[in-house]
Amino acid sequence: MPRNGDPTSYYHLNSNVPIKAPEGPLSDQVLWTIATNLTSPWYELAYALNLPDIELARIDKLYPTHPEHDRHFGALRDWRYRSLKLIPPHEAAMELSNSMKKLGRQDLCNFVLYKYQEALQCS
Repeated sequence: MPRNGDPTSYYHLNSNVPIKAPEGPLSDQVLWTIATNLTSPWYELAYALNLPDIELARIDKLYPTHPEHDRHFGALRDWRYRSLKLIPPHEAAMELSNSMKKLGRQDLCNFVLYKYQEALQCS
């Protein structure tokens, strides 16, 4: 799991009150699993997720000497934060799956789809 922050809460959404973290295919656990299984450079992931250059610079500044998977996780969290402001969670999950496919990681694409279907069955 991530080294900092509370994995059960997601902050920084213009509120002083913690908001429950996303569950299912966009949860911190799923993003961490993806981050630790990626072997491509973190900036390739950021480009596949269509993160703006300013976000890439911020991630690079925040994690200068950290392992690559920390940068992957940072990019995934930034993407999730931006995406959930613009599109519904199910569309964001499909976007994440397509990004994994762009990176040539069909296994991670299938993993996200599996988590999405699992979340649908539980609801």
